[in-house]
Amino acid sequence: MKTAEVSQIARDLVEDLEPNLIARGDPDEILMAWVEAEKQLFFLAESDRFGLRVQAGYIDMNDFVSTALSVINTRKSRAGRALEHHFAALLKMSRIPFDTQQKTEGKAKPDFIFPSISAYRDPIFPARSLRMVATKTSCKDRWRQILPEARRIRKKHLLTLEAPVSPNQLDEMERTRVQLVVPRPLHDTFPPTSRTRLLSVRQLLKLLA
Repeated sequence: MKTAEVSQIARDLVEDLEPNLIARGDPDEILMAWVEAEKQLFFLAESDRFGLRVQAGYIDMNDFVSTALSVINTRKSRAGRALEHHFAALLKMSRIPFDTQQKTEGKAKPDFIFPSISAYRDPIFPARSLRMVATKTSCKDRWRQILPEARRIRKKHLLTLEAPVSPNQLDEMERTRVQLVVPRPLHDTFPPTSRTRLLSVRQLLKLLA
């Protein structure tokens, strides 16, 4: 099953279990609920896929490491795509136009370009009206990968579920014109002095609208 289909199942499940969630209209809360639902679905699928393998034991240490790496890499890939799918669903819900995974310069493919890739490629379209959002479940040193993307856009936005991010890393992001976006429920994990430097998902959507 494709990752986009699994993400849709997770959103449908949340709608069935929490019918008032969308009506409350809190995009930060909605995004977190969708992500958590998909994580739980994946854990069930993972248990079904690897459960018998774990119970059977391992031939040697190499066999164990190979299986563990397969699980870890699958988790990372799934989580990254899930965040991208769910953010796209929020944008559609908010009727915000965007393009995703389109080339800007060279081989660079930003996760999201606003309002469209055609606007980005139009030299007459004002650069100040362009936006870019990257989605990474964890940023750490990987956040620097977005710096060469979409060179017409000076300030880039990075949506992440990693929390907290150190003040020193926030300093470096600000120096390179990267604005960190974190769902509101995760803001409390940051030191008080760092919270004012974050954007919530609601604030990001308002900026993009």
